Amino acid sequence: MGSQRFQYLVEHLWKDTPTSKLLRSNLEALTLEAGIEVPLLKSDANIARPWLITESWIRETWGFMSDNGIT
Repeated sequence: MGSQRFQYLVEHLWKDTPTSKLLRSNLEALTLEAGIEVPLLKSDANIARPWLITESWIRETWGFMSDNGIT
């Protein structure tokens, strides 16, 4: 499941579509919520306190990427 989410993210993030705009907005919101200064998907998901971050598709994808060394 995690690899499919990652593939979907890679496929859609760079496009100029409504889906990509929603993904970028969610990434920005999660970055602000987590209080991370570096690009979210390049940082370790374990540095953020999961109980302080809203559960979301992008949070789960970030966790999968972090656990598997994907940036």
